Amino acid sequence: MRDEEPLGGGGTVRVKLELTFLWFAANPPHDLAYPARAWATLLGLPDPAGRGARRINEAILWLEQHKLITVENRAGQPNVITLLSENGTGAPYELPGTAYNRLRSKKPASLADEHRYIQLPNELWTNGWLSLLSGAAIAMLLVLYTELGNRPTATTDLWFSPSQADQRFGLSEDTRSKGLRELRAAGLITARRRSVATDTFDFQRLRNVYHLEPERLQQPASLPEEIKLQPPPVSLSTRIAAELADFPEELRVYRALKGLQARFPQEDTISIAPLPAVRMRPGNTWSPDVLVMGRGRVLILEIDGPHHRSPRRYVDDRNRDLQWQRCGVPVVRLAVEDLHEDDALVTRLREEIVRHLRCS
Repeated sequence: MRDEEPLGGGGTVRVKLELTFLWFAANPPHDLAYPARAWATLLGLPDPAGRGARRINEAILWLEQHKLITVENRAGQPNVITLLSENGTGAPYELPGTAYNRLRSKKPASLADEHRYIQLPNELWTNGWLSLLSGAAIAMLLVLYTELGNRPTATTDLWFSPSQADQRFGLSEDTRSKGLRELRAAGLITARRRSVATDTFDFQRLRNVYHLEPERLQQPASLPEEIKLQPPPVSLSTRIAAELADFPEELRVYRALKGLQARFPQEDTISIAPLPAVRMRPGNTWSPDVLVMGRGRVLILEIDGPHHRSPRRYVDDRNRDLQWQRCGVPVVRLAVEDLHEDDALVTRLREEIVRHLRCS
């Protein structure tokens, strides 16, 4: 289902329930019969015998209307649910591996390709992850496993742009950002920035890449309290939300700069450009963390995590700083360890702005 069916509320229950039906009814005749309260309990819905059961029944009705299941009503007994094809045509369900093997020698090749599949770890259910994670996180986990395919998890970095999330999977930038952020907080993925360049001195734009951590699924499901209790995040809009939301340190600096921007007089304020693509010299572009402008001057802010301390990264950073200095642009590097206190961060940013942009 596309993101027009919001992955919150009813949309989340439908996704989780369809995945659970596929998990439970993998063997022929691909049917199952359990009361609604049992499904509500498995998915961790509040009040499973009352409101939770009603939400399950609403989701079952939606899945039936969209030809993903059939429902046989039985008086005094749980209804029998039978799987239908996942493509929504109403065709009988067939295991994707069986269907692929049956069609792979036929033409066109797309007949078999429609039945390519991913296999999710059982621990997604048995360790409580499916009930704990939001619909956005579940959606992004499915996307990442799809992108992984048959490649080895340990050595494969995954990447896809916000436009791919929309075009290929029908997911909005808000869903993409929220889901990735939650998966990182849960420890199910890690994220880092990787240069598109293959040469050390080629200052290409950095790209956000993600790495699945399947061993975390082997542990009981848990999320940090701030993730569980926080209200739905408000998107910064378009690329800023998609890019910065995946990297909380850069996001904190951006928000602190926004606060300072609002305090400066309107006629003498600053402009903020997070993650701009800058062409440094022919054939080379680079994306600094934040570019700040004011009074005809420019300042680069870089937020450095522990990986910046490696010898090779140190050399790369110094070379990039030198390129900026040749352009007359100062670079200030902020260690992530110095970003935890909001007041101290604002004070430091104000000092750097005054020093580099507002000096007479």
